[in-house]
Amino acid sequence: MNASQLRTREPQTIANTILHEVAHGIDDWGGGHGDRWAKKHRMLLDRHGMTERKVEQIHWDTDREHAARMVRKIVGTCQRDPTHISYRDGMPRSRMYICTQGACRGVPQAERLISYARNPQYIG
Repeated sequence: MNASQLRTREPQTIANTILHEVAHGIDDWGGGHGDRWAKKHRMLLDRHGMTERKVEQIHWDTDREHAARMVRKIVGTCQRDPTHISYRDGMPRSRMYICTQGACRGVPQAERLISYARNPQYIG
């Protein structure tokens, strides 16, 4: 997580993200979200009193997080699925970015590039 995410995310969202990444760390199977990782993630969620339903609910933006996105200058949209959106403070310079949301993960990278433009909802 970067500093901007830590400033704008709710504590439960941050806790979920940390547990998600810890599960990757203890999985040691080379990454991904397979059965081994999911089992470790569920164990961590149970150990810390977070049910999967709770995680599913807090995975969506809270009102505070949604408001924070309105102050981001740049919006990125997946070329394959325009509902996959990301926000940035500045325009990316030299790297190409690919969408990693939802069903885009199984699609060739060339088909899921993210295009960036000024955020029309930007207030600032």
